[in-house]
Amino acid sequence: MNKFQYSSFVLALIVIDQISKWYVFEGVLRVRGGAKNFLDWLTSGQSIEDTIASLQQFQVIEVTSFFNLVAVWNTGVSFGLLQDAPDFMPTALTSFAVIVSIVIFVWGMRARYALERYAALLISAGALGNALDRFRFKAVADFIDIHAFGYHWPAFNVADASIVLGAALLIVYIISVPSEGAKE
Repeated sequence: MNKFQYSSFVLALIVIDQISKWYVFEGVLRVRGGAKNFLDWLTSGQSIEDTIASLQQFQVIEVTSFFNLVAVWNTGVSFGLLQDAPDFMPTALTSFAVIVSIVIFVWGMRARYALERYAALLISAGALGNALDRFRFKAVADFIDIHAFGYHWPAFNVADASIVLGAALLIVYIISVPSEGAKE
């Protein structure tokens, strides 16, 4: 694959993440009372306060015995940490995430091994997908609720899954690829 294809891969993941959030929030859960078209949703800049105020009665759609669709607005960072942070924090965190995402993307584009490349590109795409939410809503839209035996994993989305998969691939890469200075 060439650099255009790798960039297209990242863009496709971001689009899949945004479409999945739009579809679940606007089409399935109908959190604002009616479905907007995708482009209107993508370009809306409604604040989290307005979004939460306009939410209809919170609903959970049970898909299987271990998987629900839910509407969760994460104003913190991973797993809801820092939700009570000062008002400037979402902008600061988002700006930092975008810078780090770009650095990781460049690293991925320069990677020699496919496993390293895809790990970096998955992480970059996931972080950029969530950054789009933070710029637009001052929160990240999460909707996947996995649970078993009364325990729930924190709600997440496609971008989060991309980050986790990329991190797992990175661990496999680190473990499986010998370092440049390693003696055999």
